[in-house]
Amino acid sequence: MQILGYDAGPIGCRVAFTSDFAVPADMPIQQLVNNVENERASMDVRRGMRHKYVPLRFDPATGAHLVGGRYLFDSWDDMVDYVRFTSSELEFEPGVKFWDRPFFSGIDKHAWYVVGAHDFTPMASTHYVNRLERFAYTGADIRGRLAAVWPTVSEAAATQRLASAWLLFQPDEHQIGIVTVADRVEGSDDAETASRSLAALEHSKSLARFLPRELAPEKVFDRASLNLSLWLPRSRNAGGATSAFPTFPVHPVPEAAASSSQDSLPAAPAVVRERPGGERMRAIVLEKFGGLDSVVYTDIPKPLPKHGEVVIQVRGFGLNHAELHMRRGEWAEAAEVSGIECVGVVASCPGGEFPVGAKVAALMGGLGRTINGSYAEYTRVRTANVASIDSELPWSQLAALPETFATAWTCLFPQPQSLRRANPRRTRRDLVVRPGRSQDGGCRWCARHSDRPQLCTFCHARATGRGPGV
Repeated sequence: MQILGYDAGPIGCRVAFTSDFAVPADMPIQQLVNNVENERASMDVRRGMRHKYVPLRFDPATGAHLVGGRYLFDSWDDMVDYVRFTSSELEFEPGVKFWDRPFFSGIDKHAWYVVGAHDFTPMASTHYVNRLERFAYTGADIRGRLAAVWPTVSEAAATQRLASAWLLFQPDEHQIGIVTVADRVEGSDDAETASRSLAALEHSKSLARFLPRELAPEKVFDRASLNLSLWLPRSRNAGGATSAFPTFPVHPVPEAAASSSQDSLPAAPAVVRERPGGERMRAIVLEKFGGLDSVVYTDIPKPLPKHGEVVIQVRGFGLNHAELHMRRGEWAEAAEVSGIECVGVVASCPGGEFPVGAKVAALMGGLGRTINGSYAEYTRVRTANVASIDSELPWSQLAALPETFATAWTCLFPQPQSLRRANPRRTRRDLVVRPGRSQDGGCRWCARHSDRPQLCTFCHARATGRGPGV
């Protein structure tokens, strides 16, 4: 299928994210490729992702597969949301968050501001290998100094016939990043083409030669890799290919079960029910994937108590955009009862973590994906995904809070240093909320209000005709 939406030219993305880690040498390449494609369907639907390169090379000493990602995002908030989702919510093995998987080792993640990025050739046919270089630097005004050299860097990249180049910086870590991408260097066969292409980019002149000398850049990382896979959300949204595997046939494409976006998604909602014969409840059940005519209001078995889990009588739940994708069959996992969050009262808790009758909120932990969610009179959730509520707000208002406040909280409170915004006035604990009229913006304001920071809220108000407010 044709790759759409990735023409050559300047790239307007403001933020990048890179990750590098190893998976064991005994994992078959076919399994690795299948995992990459199957898991993509849950990950590249996050907002703001332009594309991702999945790098691959092999550790010469251990044979481990060195993989990771080179991503571009529209905004910092989009990137933070992706990192939050993959760190705090995403599970492909029950109870194990994505970045906590035991077969990932040496995880190295960095969030970057983009000074400039440019595709010099179409992604569809020429983005075969990539190289990530990282440099420690000293000095101030990093954005301004790099912006001044970007035109020279871009011109040199075009002269070197690179397929793409990104110039990045991370002020909290005092690092500069350079990502370069190149086309194939033809050999006598496919394997020699892969080897020659990798060696050519690895030993090519680094664009770091144009970095300002006063920054005293010192290389701390340099890795050239084959592009095992390209994630292409813009192409998917335009009706084109969802992904590509440039190194085929040197490395395999996904097997038939994962060879296309349709095949890598479930064919029907997962039916996760108790055995019939017990108590029953009313639920909104997804009979098939599609529009609103795919859901019915019917009786299904009520969830039974289990140790380590809480049965909640649902009193309200929020609606989330992810549930729309699940209903349409656009998510890698979808249960027949949707809903990733709820508020209610404890109906049973065999482990005693919460008393019966306690007011609680619950979110994620597989809700609506691998286990039946909150669109029902009752749901059952792991205790780790349940929190007590001490509030007199009505259920209709409490129902809007769990997922939104969880997002705001993880964006505002302790995170890895590289994922925090650079702020020269940190001691004042300033907070800028944009847009202030959104639900998430309001939650961020509330989450910080008790600390009394200096607060500036920018509200975008085209719909009302009013200008920005403070």
